[in-house]
Amino acid sequence: MTTVYIGMTVDILHHGHINIIEQARKYGDVTVGLLSDSRVS
Repeated sequence: MTTVYIGMTVDILHHGHINIIEQARKYGDVTVGLLSDSRVS
């Protein structure tokens, strides 16, 4: 099966984030990477 990677920077996980993860599950196994603000900038 395909692995889908999602990189996120979130303060509070909300329904919009969950929706993105659920949509990604349609394409394969999901791995979520949580990124710090300093790494994003």
